[in-house]
Amino acid sequence: MKIACIFENQLYSFHYNEYDENEYDRNLNQWSNTAYLFEFAKENNIQDIVAFLDEIYYNLEELEDLINEIAETDGQFKRIFIPLEHSETNKTISLRKGKINHNRLRLYAIKLIDELFIITGGAIKMSQRMLDHPGTAKELSKLSAARQYLEINDIHNEDAFFELIAES
Repeated sequence: MKIACIFENQLYSFHYNEYDENEYDRNLNQWSNTAYLFEFAKENNIQDIVAFLDEIYYNLEELEDLINEIAETDGQFKRIFIPLEHSETNKTISLRKGKINHNRLRLYAIKLIDELFIITGGAIKMSQRMLDHPGTAKELSKLSAARQYLEINDIHNEDAFFELIAES
């Protein structure tokens, strides 16, 4: 497992050994891949696949635009990455979900310090609760594993994080 830089000193992404890309790039590429989305729609019994594809493409453009705007302006990624649960609000290594209202796409991340986030994965939201859909349940497991990885490696502050990055 490695950590890739998306926007220096602001946004990073886990790069798991089983994939060729980091989680940020992998998810954005999946969400723009018609064949992937078509299969996803069939597996999830989506009736109007064309409308679903249009919605996901629109959601993706909205998400990418907001991420780029934040990176280019104030760097306030906490505008997107809100606590996964209320109990995560004040934790040092806090689990977060990246969401925009009325948008099915979710990026999941860990907030390490105020403005440093590490993406752990992403999913198309298909249920109210994460555990109610296999895709989001898998992302919840990845969030927990990523937090454990950071805790095992004693990554609780910016200096320790950048030392870890330099070693990978």
